[in-house]
Amino acid sequence: MLAKAGVNVFDPSTILAEMKKRSGEDVCRKTDSHWSAPAMEHVAAQLATWLRERDSVPTVGPVDWQARKRAVCNAGASLRENQPQGWSDFEWNRANEL
Repeated sequence: MLAKAGVNVFDPSTILAEMKKRSGEDVCRKTDSHWSAPAMEHVAAQLATWLRERDSVPTVGPVDWQARKRAVCNAGASLRENQPQGWSDFEWNRANEL
């Protein structure tokens, strides 16, 4: 419906289905419905290509991105009892990194 109205729509469902078919592995984590790390990386790469093809990414100079592994603890509701008012879940989880 949006595409018919001229709105660019990126739908990763086909990409994820093809990835599952090709690898035979789940594209979601085993404990919940979030995408697995390989699925996220694959979809992100496809999205970047899709955006570049539509000139939707501003041209900027070189960016020095660095990947860092972090262990994050998300203890759910019990941890949120002490979450400062106004803090997002992301900010609170990041503040409680192991």
